[in-house]
Amino acid sequence: MFLSSPLVSPPEGKFFLKSLIALDAGGTSVRAALLAGDGTVRSVAVGGRANPVSSGRKVAFESVLDTVTRATSERTLIDEGLDSITICSAGGSEFLRDGWLAKEFHHAGFTMPVHLRSDILAAYCSGAVELDGYGLVSGTGAAAVRVRAGEIVAVADGMGWLLGDEGSGFQIGQAVARAVVADLDRRGPATALTAALTELLDIEVDPRAGHEGRVRTLLNLSDVLFGWSPIELARLTPLAFEFPHDEAAREIVAGAQQRLGTTLTAVLDPHSPGPVVLGGSVLTRQPAMSAPVVEAMTAAGFPADLRTVGDGLVGAAVVALRAAGTDVDDAVHRRLTEGVARFRV
Repeated sequence: MFLSSPLVSPPEGKFFLKSLIALDAGGTSVRAALLAGDGTVRSVAVGGRANPVSSGRKVAFESVLDTVTRATSERTLIDEGLDSITICSAGGSEFLRDGWLAKEFHHAGFTMPVHLRSDILAAYCSGAVELDGYGLVSGTGAAAVRVRAGEIVAVADGMGWLLGDEGSGFQIGQAVARAVVADLDRRGPATALTAALTELLDIEVDPRAGHEGRVRTLLNLSDVLFGWSPIELARLTPLAFEFPHDEAAREIVAGAQQRLGTTLTAVLDPHSPGPVVLGGSVLTRQPAMSAPVVEAMTAAGFPADLRTVGDGLVGAAVVALRAAGTDVDDAVHRRLTEGVARFRV
């Protein structure tokens, strides 16, 4: 069970800090931090894909377990082990079915409590100590949340590549691929994205007719893209922002902006103002994508208090510490931020 304060006294009378693991688990990678109960970051490890929906829960758990093991492997754990593991995960509900996650950790020798929370809550807490506010994430997927008293009370999107993730890296990358296919298939306008994509993927450009009269360039491209998993289309996202004067690229970016604005608006409460924390590679690497956020906040009468975070590891640590009874104030948040930064490469 969780201890109620950062310092506790074992039977022999010696004092020690609690030892916690916090993880920010996403569709591209998972990051883990080994923490003391006062917010001191003792180690950080990074692993592979950890979204149980897009990657399958077996693959996702293997990434999580490997990352936890590496985060703790060269450290002497305080007490006789970890007090808890907190995973802030995209698609985390898949982990919970049939008590699967707890069973897998138990089989791996981790018998302490394991807690599963939202990766978007972690993103929010990475950028804000305030207990009330909003988070908007657009990376491989996309979603928005309203946070009140440190908990998510409303969410929009985050429905995965098949049913939602509007304005996400997947959606933008898929739109790029579709625009290029339409160009090569003579169903859409010519676009600079075509040459850029074929060059990026080292596709042989061959305008001759191939099987059933299809342009061979299109056949070569489809062979490559059909070999990818759907979410890998997010790799094509940067192309949409490289051609601001190209009609197809402009429409893709404008559509993604509109969709993210709509998603954020769905959770805004005019009676509950607060900061908006932006996370995910689409929002953090493409400044143009924050425009609809400002518009949505202005329409709701909020001041445009925007904060950008690179990932949710600091926030995952905040969530873990708060669950363990630690009061995360500005000083603790700063300690976490600086501690994680020391381990970044």
